[in-house]
Amino acid sequence: MGVVSTSADCVRFEDELAELEVPALEKALDVVRKSSAQAPVVDMSEVTYLCSRAIGLLVTLWVDLTQQGRWFDLVASDRVWSILEKAGVARVFFQRPKDPDARE
Repeated sequence: MGVVSTSADCVRFEDELAELEVPALEKALDVVRKSSAQAPVVDMSEVTYLCSRAIGLLVTLWVDLTQQGRWFDLVASDRVWSILEKAGVARVFFQRPKDPDARE
């Protein structure tokens, strides 16, 4: 099924995100990228598989948003977290941009 719903502050996916779903995934994540939401949600709690290109799109979105001082909350199934861990990128989704006004 792939993309289920898309809005400026939440995008939700189901089933497998294989190569065939990459264009729809890219389009949905672009809505989040262009939104003004500080911390939109990417809901993959019902996803069972991510292809490598899908992983790359998630990482790219994270980089783009953190460069803007934003981030997204990734809600994912255990299967997705396992795939992200095997790819060596799971930890990035827990990082938040530093507040330039924060004192250390």
